[in-house]
Amino acid sequence: MPEVRLIDANALLKDLRSDCPESDVCIAETSCIECIIGRQPTIEAEPVRHGQWEYDDVNDLDYCSECNTGMNGNFPFCPYCGAKMDGGAENG
Repeated sequence: MPEVRLIDANALLKDLRSDCPESDVCIAETSCIECIIGRQPTIEAEPVRHGQWEYDDVNDLDYCSECNTGMNGNFPFCPYCGAKMDGGAENG
């Protein structure tokens, strides 16, 4: 299955309308690209947070650099805040 790509549908519609001689008018409602885009469901999305595990030898725990939650074990994502553990903000 192809990767899902989140796009700005409003920007796409604006771009389509800029080249369309009919402007906001949809000629063939069932096959018009503008109508197809407009019928698509929307989703809630948040920017990816990037962090890193920081080891605290006093407590023998790894702490998330984003939410400061301590746990045992290094995971690719923080199970508490969802930060992607790829080294911090410089990787965003």
